[in-house]
Amino acid sequence: MRKEAERWLEEALWDLGTAKILHEKGRYNASAFYAHQAAEKAVKALLFHINEAPWGHSIRELLERLAIRAAEEVVNFARKTIFG
Repeated sequence: MRKEAERWLEEALWDLGTAKILHEKGRYNASAFYAHQAAEKAVKALLFHINEAPWGHSIRELLERLAIRAAEEVVNFARKTIFG
């Protein structure tokens, strides 16, 4: 599973780089899309790393699967950000 986690993390970093380039060019909608993809893939990499099933596309739901304290803080921040 570690190889799969590394592969997902590499994809996440590539998407993050793409998001940054698009943001610099003022392509904000596309930048937001790639930023979301980067976050989703990074969380899925963590799930693969701990041998957890990385199904779905909701970053919040994926984060809830992580059984570590740091994830709780990130999930709480995501809830506050999304739902005000």
